[in-house]
Amino acid sequence: AGQQMITRISHNLTRKTFLSTLLSTCGIPPPNSRILLSSSLSVARCFSVSAFSSKAKFHSLTMMMESIEEHHVPPIAPMVDTAFLSTILDSRNDNNMDPTSAPSVTDTSVATESILSSVDDDDADDDDDEDDTSVVNEQRAQSQPHSPTIKMQSLKQLLEVHHADRTNLPNTMTRPQIYGHRGAIYQALENTRKSFQVCADMGCDGIELDVFVLKCGTVACFHGCGTDQASGLLHNYCGVEGTIVDYTYEQVKSFSFSPSFAGFVCPQNEIANAIIPTLEDVLLDAKQSGLHAKIELKGKGTVEPTLEVVERLNMVDQVSFSSFYHDRIALLRQLRPQVDSNGQHIYRTGALFSDLPHDFIERARKVGASDIHLRYDTCSASKVQAIHEAGFGSFAWMRGPVTMAIDFRDKFWDVDCENEDMYQAILDTGVQMVCVNKPDIMVKLRQDFDARIAFWAAQSMEIRKEPVLDSVVARVSDDEEDETMMIPETVAA
Repeated sequence: AGQQMITRISHNLTRKTFLSTLLSTCGIPPPNSRILLSSSLSVARCFSVSAFSSKAKFHSLTMMMESIEEHHVPPIAPMVDTAFLSTILDSRNDNNMDPTSAPSVTDTSVATESILSSVDDDDADDDDDEDDTSVVNEQRAQSQPHSPTIKMQSLKQLLEVHHADRTNLPNTMTRPQIYGHRGAIYQALENTRKSFQVCADMGCDGIELDVFVLKCGTVACFHGCGTDQASGLLHNYCGVEGTIVDYTYEQVKSFSFSPSFAGFVCPQNEIANAIIPTLEDVLLDAKQSGLHAKIELKGKGTVEPTLEVVERLNMVDQVSFSSFYHDRIALLRQLRPQVDSNGQHIYRTGALFSDLPHDFIERARKVGASDIHLRYDTCSASKVQAIHEAGFGSFAWMRGPVTMAIDFRDKFWDVDCENEDMYQAILDTGVQMVCVNKPDIMVKLRQDFDARIAFWAAQSMEIRKEPVLDSVVARVSDDEEDETMMIPETVAA
């Protein structure tokens, strides 16, 4: 089948023609191929995006085969070598390649390198506190020609929301609290006062920021590159050697950000005059705007200095603390164990998780966390439900823009990176708080949610005016099995 594809498929065919040709090449008759095409919309969508990798395209073929089995279509011919087929598919997007001469299996490393070269090793963002180069090295290792095929996933299935029913939306989705991840990073430079102010202007509930304690004792807002053992690396961000903790604030505030750093996705003019702010300046702005501040304790020794700033500004009720390193959360809870009249901790903390261990709830409880922070692709509906049943708040966070792009290039085929559909999938899990790189999109989704709630309320008011309502309610009360009338709990309240 692969040899016939080489001679019969050219790069300028439409995706529908391409799929039809592929199906006929594999010996599937037209009636069944029409069924298959109509039931595999994601396959066509995959081929409509030229930026999709070989793995994405190969996964679409795997989906075809699964759909063939589901519809009892005659068996497809045995699939050719994965790497060989991938290079054939990639050749369709190469306008200079003769469709009659596809590269051999040994040439796949060239295609792999061209994909990975778009992300420089030094520019790979690190939101999981892993080494910068590990992301790229992992991608290179996974893409070797003879390595086992990595089947791409459906994010919606991973989050357990692929069958979500939004017809009764007020009962099935929580109104989310929206936090800008390091601010509004597509409008202004991350972790700057302007970026946080843009979040306030958008209508966000809060901001997420990272802090380090500098050489002079000042607590500064900064992310940087590197691991916890070499945190806050400055080279990629500012062209300066060392880490931010090696400098005083007088030195740090004079640093210029590098416009060439791939992790900076805001307009170039926003980078030139940006200044690394102190935590105090950011919190004073938040006090004026009303934003809640989620402070990630990024560097070592940040617990007590950060507490001092927050308490001096009398902003305990407007701030929460989080960290991937749970000993910092435990220390904060040990220092500030106070609870309110409802038994809730006054100093709210979040246990951050990257890859989720099976005992994540027990770990969060052990360190006295108030909330559990899950990476977006581990935030499934069942885990969110378990978090709520255990008495914790739920929080989903996005990775940085570079690593998010890698995820959606190589892992997920059913939604695009941080668009409405992807954000909606996360909201469908019932998570209470979301930390996103594009808060303007999430704010729009919430506005749509509010409009739907208003519609339900209006419909409820109309129902109340009907004289038959009492009899209907009575009938429903008499027979619990009667589902003739369903009034959403939100509206009833």
